Parts: sequence; structure tokens; C-alpha cells
Amino acid sequence: MTMLGTPPADLVDATAVPRPTKLKRRLPSSGGWTAGALLVVVAVVTGVLRPATVSSMGASLLLGPALPLVFASLAQMVIILVGDFDLGIGYAVGLVNVFTATALTTDVWLGAALMIAMVLAYVAMGAIVELFHVPAIVVTLGASFIWLGVGLTVQPTPGGTAAGWLETATNGTWPVIPEPVYIMAAGALASWWLLRRWRYGVVLRALGNNRAALENSGWSPVWTRLGAYALAGALVDIAGLLTTSVTTSADINASATLTLITFAVVVVGGCRFQGGIVVPAGVVCAAVAFSLLASVLSFMNVTAAWNTAVEGLVLVAAVGAKWLIEGFRRYFRSREA
Repeated sequence: MTMLGTPPADLVDATAVPRPTKLKRRLPSSGGWTAGALLVVVAVVTGVLRPATVSSMGASLLLGPALPLVFASLAQMVIILVGDFDLGIGYAVGLVNVFTATALTTDVWLGAALMIAMVLAYVAMGAIVELFHVPAIVVTLGASFIWLGVGLTVQPTPGGTAAGWLETATNGTWPVIPEPVYIMAAGALASWWLLRRWRYGVVLRALGNNRAALENSGWSPVWTRLGAYALAGALVDIAGLLTTSVTTSADINASATLTLITFAVVVVGGCRFQGGIVVPAGVVCAAVAFSLLASVLSFMNVTAAWNTAVEGLVLVAAVGAKWLIEGFRRYFRSREA
């Protein structure tokens, strides 16, 4: 068994990103760029419609609600990294939200134990997927009913409250740059380091991109998938904590829509569903853009019923833009050849 800190050369070669060619330097890959461009456009429109949002306080109020979506999308990204899909992530975040707004406010140790239990539950899902070859879609969809049932048992109606220390930690006042930006940047940088700079990140990418190379190098696909699911579970915990901080209460059904939105976010953010290729910075940018989009529609007095339709149109437009960029790259590559 290969040591954790030193993945073998053949595994590194199998999952490494090729060095950029002259063409790629002229026309960069669409991964992440589409999300960045979308974020800039939505941010500019928001500033034009509501100039007050340009201030530190205004931006903090506007970006705060985006935090749960950012970390839920990063959790979905990790699952997609190994070639799976999580259809229960919305209710999973909602369940942590319920735990945070109830148990964590009265007994910190009980609340912490429940969050660890959520991580272990994700590990159990990974074990079922890997050992029994049950599709992740089936496992996570079934788990979503478990999360919903437990959440409704613990808290049948919306309520609860956020712990004082949690509100203090996530609603601080920072000069110039609002605190949500620091939290989002920390999530993007940590995810990038774990998946791109940490040597074990190569192993995680290999499971979704080149399983044969992973097995031939002596790594265990079982432990690799369990590690990925544990990381996703930890990110779900963070998303649930931030949901409680933003809403100061809990409603497990309120997070149900996160599941579909996270899929849109990871697509626009430059991830590929075949596994092995993810862009943490792109995912964060896309999550913020989709969150601001709802505010833009509200500022334009567009009824909330149109939010889903507009988000779908943005998704189609972003995917179309990525397709055009990749098409131009292939065209110029063939011309150079």
C-alpha cells in the first residue's frame, strides 16, 4: 500500500493536467472562466440597480445568504470529483441546520456529536456505493428521505435559534472587505489546496478520472471513496452551520432547493460529471452569481416564481458559452496541427 503522502509517479502522470500549449495560453479553458464572467456581470447589474450594495455593509448583507450555497456546492463538487452525484444534499444541509438551531444551542457537545454523525453517515453512503456497487444516485436519493424524516422528527415545524457564538463568528464587521468574502475565499483556497496541492488530492481525482491507474498504483478505491465522502460530509456540516447563522432559525424544507441549484453551480463552475475534473474557484464564483441573481430579480420586481426559470436560462447560456469556447479551442488546435 502506498504511503498517504507520496502518490506514485504513474498515478501522478495519469491525473496530472497537461502543460498549457500556445493555443491554450491564447484562448484559456472555459473551466471557471464562465463562472467568473457571470459573477462580474451579475455583480455589476446589482450595483447599478442598488448602489447601496457597493458599500461594505451592503455587500455583507447581500453576500451572507450565498454562504450556505457556496459550501453545499463545494460538497457536491467533491462527490462529483469521484464520479458520483448527491441527490440528497439539500435535505442533508437542512438536517444539520436543524441540529445547529436546536441541539447545538443547548448542548455544544451533543451538537458536535450530531455533526460528526452526519460525516459518518456520508462515509456509510460511500461504503454502500463502493462495496455493494449501488449507484450513488439511488443511495443519496434514499438518504434524502432519511434526512427529511429525522429533521421533521427533531423539529416538526420551523423554529429554533442560532447560538450566540455562531452569530458572532459569522457576522463580524471587517473594514473594506465584508466577512462573507473572507469565508468564501477560505473555502475556495482550502478546496483548491486539498484537491490540487495536497498529494492525496491526486488520489481523489484519480478515482473519478482513472480508476485503473489508482488500483494499479496500490491505492484502495474503497478508502479513497470513503475519504471523499467524509470531506463532503464535513462541507455539508459547514453549510448547515452557515444556514443557521444566516436565517437564525431552522426549517429542513427550506434547504430542499439546494440540491438542484448545486448541480447548476458545479456545471457553470467548470466541473465535469465524468469525474476527476473540478474547479473550486469556479464553483464558488458560480454559487455567488446564482445567489446574487435572485437578488437582481427581486430588485427588478420580478416575481419569485420566475427565479427557477431564469436560473435555467442562465445555466443554458453559460453551458452554451463554454461549448463555444471549447469549440474554438478545438478548431484552432486542429489548424495548428
